[in-house]
Amino acid sequence: MNKTIIISLAVTFCCACNKFQENDYTDNIYKQDSIAQRINIEIDENAIVKYSEIYSDIEYVRLETNEESLIGNIDKIIPIDSSIIILDRINDHILCFNRKGRFIHLIGNKGPGPQEFDHPDDISYDKYCNEIIVWDNNKKAIHRYRTDGTYVGNIKLSWWISAVHAIDSAKYITYTGKPTGITQDYYFQIIDRVGTILNEYIKNNHSSIYRMLSYHVFTSHEDGVNISLSNSPNVYFYNNNDIICKHTIDFGKYNIPYYVYNTHNKKELRKRLSNKDYANIFCIFETSKHLITRFTLNSIAHSDIYNKETNKHFCSSFFINDMKMLANNAIIECSYGDTIISYLDAGQIAIIKRYSSRLQYYNEITKSMVGHHQVNNITKVFNSIGDKEISSEEVDFIKETNDDDNPILMFGTLK
Repeated sequence: MNKTIIISLAVTFCCACNKFQENDYTDNIYKQDSIAQRINIEIDENAIVKYSEIYSDIEYVRLETNEESLIGNIDKIIPIDSSIIILDRINDHILCFNRKGRFIHLIGNKGPGPQEFDHPDDISYDKYCNEIIVWDNNKKAIHRYRTDGTYVGNIKLSWWISAVHAIDSAKYITYTGKPTGITQDYYFQIIDRVGTILNEYIKNNHSSIYRMLSYHVFTSHEDGVNISLSNSPNVYFYNNNDIICKHTIDFGKYNIPYYVYNTHNKKELRKRLSNKDYANIFCIFETSKHLITRFTLNSIAHSDIYNKETNKHFCSSFFINDMKMLANNAIIECSYGDTIISYLDAGQIAIIKRYSSRLQYYNEITKSMVGHHQVNNITKVFNSIGDKEISSEEVDFIKETNDDDNPILMFGTLK
């Protein structure tokens, strides 16, 4: 499954809090104050990172595949205690699985009825009321469901948003980032549970740039909410009725200059952002000890895992699995405590069947897979895995996995 990288607003948010300003359009250096922390990411396009360098343990979970639970694409994962909620925009489904991957039920249904959504554009978890919040752009409504799928009610808005998140038992924060219909004067609104705007943040300069959608905008962190927007280098934090710039990502020569965004035309913006020398941020997640940045460079997906305690980075476009199951480069989707939840196509596991039936050790299997995929430039890295024997448990998991199964989840506990 290929994730579509959604371009979002960056320039307005880089400047809106008056925390960062460019010294020069050419090198795009950001100034920072005593509140925000600059995270410098050095990109080595040839770097390869082993799972054992970043994870203390990994676990794979196969999501049950049947007619009702079939997933077209994973657009969002929300872990809730013993459950996993998955948004699939292709099939207009919100699916609930248990922690072992067994399908439990759908949350809500597509349809014209008052308790149905037309298209689930975004979902989030309201920990205060134990509800799943669904933004339905076509109906311009926030639907509320209990985690067991029971419908609670909806909130009709007079404007379009692209993301919503509960900030307490009585209020939500919304992000207005869609370039259609009524345009709000501010990018963020605090609303009550009937849709009344209580406060607004960050003025929208309508004449400055073309605004586009952004996903994975809000994530709960500590006692507030982190805000991360595609193509924006900044992580914002909402707490105590204020939004501040908390972190800024600095890619050095790969930073996107501010002037790139100075256009009203979507096609022109996409053209400018396609520059192979720009590091385009997709989303940023934060745990108690780590900051995880997903970005693309030269159309290749990269991830940077930064340990805030040791100040050490693991940045690469290729993460090699030397721990379990041999499947590499799972797509990081969210964090839960100090665990990263990623996913990969079932085919990445199923292909190992061709080799595990006749080969016994990790290095034997990986060498064969390297030859099959004709990526011999990383043979020496696979060789370094050594002669660890593939376990019977892994063999059974591999044998039971088919190419057309639902995606496989990977839970990685960070060191």
